[in-house]
Amino acid sequence: MARLAECPYLYYVSRELRLGDATGLHLQPTLGTLYHTAAQAYDLGNDWRTAVEEKAKTLRLLAEYRSEDEELLARAQQEAAIVMLSYPQHLHQHLDGWTTVDVERDIHTTISGEELHCIPDKIVRDPEGGWWVLERKLTSRDDSRWHARWLVDLQTTVEYAVASEFYATPFEGVLIEQVVATRQNSRTWCSDLPQPLKNVAFKPLQAIPKTPDHVERLIELAHQHQQELQWRKATGIWSRRPESCVKGWSGHLCNLYSHCWLGTPLERLVPQATPSTSRDVAT
Repeated sequence: MARLAECPYLYYVSRELRLGDATGLHLQPTLGTLYHTAAQAYDLGNDWRTAVEEKAKTLRLLAEYRSEDEELLARAQQEAAIVMLSYPQHLHQHLDGWTTVDVERDIHTTISGEELHCIPDKIVRDPEGGWWVLERKLTSRDDSRWHARWLVDLQTTVEYAVASEFYATPFEGVLIEQVVATRQNSRTWCSDLPQPLKNVAFKPLQAIPKTPDHVERLIELAHQHQQELQWRKATGIWSRRPESCVKGWSGHLCNLYSHCWLGTPLERLVPQATPSTSRDVAT
């Protein structure tokens, strides 16, 4: 764990994970946002419908909220209700006998005088007493590449490392709670386009065992990624895909993919990195 302090990239990313919902970084009123809100409220024993309404009010107050977003927000609220119809059965079928320890708690650990934060969706214990981080993932994909990405991905590996320290107990790994939601006439991300829902299905939990070796691998890749970003800054070449994204981590398998290619400004990920004028495109 001490090596985490050597990697500023992980601290920047952990800050994004910690502040995500609190600062409204999820600006688009999507099904994924409202489903997370509803499921969290249900797990805490609160009325999930009220929680969704309050979340909708919060989204409307954001400076980035546009009048044309109102239709999307109304659609997302309706669809969150559809997903939640199956949520109690999912808990009974896949988590019966499990114990919920925490729900969306800001957990942290101090390493070399620095605090590392994250907010896992849930911390749970299995019937045999094993501790797990549980992450909800709403997606339209259900292929081997999607499942393989969680082996050493950035978010869940950091959460595993922080949780092990924060709760002072060994963790078995991470559980992926996959909700497959497909839309009519669309093969893209289910939360990005307003086509009507075609199907919603909760999948069996995907157990991803993790060990300190996974953390070491993540640090290794993050350091390599930092070096390549510095090279891009020095040369002014921003369109070339970094080697760390093709060396065993093709496409969505890359553990840094979401932050690198989906719009997080580079200067918010790596200190001294120069922001690109346009989003890099994988080749």
